[in-house]
Amino acid sequence: DGPTQEKVQSFAPCHVFNLSITRPEVIESTHQRLAAAYHPDGGTWERRNMPRTTFVFLNAEPGLTPEQQRERAHEEAREALAAYWTALEGTLDPSKVERATNNALIGNSEDIAQQMLERFHPDDRLMLWFDFFNHDNRRVIANMEAFMREVAPRVAQAVAQ
Repeated sequence: DGPTQEKVQSFAPCHVFNLSITRPEVIESTHQRLAAAYHPDGGTWERRNMPRTTFVFLNAEPGLTPEQQRERAHEEAREALAAYWTALEGTLDPSKVERATNNALIGNSEDIAQQMLERFHPDDRLMLWFDFFNHDNRRVIANMEAFMREVAPRVAQAVAQ
């Protein structure tokens, strides 16, 4: 809520949070509004003050081709997001949930890196959800490790250029 975000800035610097279903134009208008309203004790408003959330369906399983990894990642995403939609039925506008699918990062390591570079501003802080409907702790940890080993360096190198 824009007026509330501005009101709290009159008391102290306050960062904000968004959901993965937040439309890009709302995110950009929030950055513009808070650049003007941010409490001076916080310095200058930065994009990192509003983390961007996104689901990550990464498949970097060894022994699979990049195409097989991509296919498996998309399968996992479809299953998880279908369960999410079912759980939210009647509680949230379905079109908002559909947009969450478009915001998810899905695929092999190269796919995920490319999607990040296309969808997010280089100064955005990302909050990545690897465990979304995945209760296999070893797999979640393996996905996070693969992200840091294979995705993060690609993104960092591309942003530095």
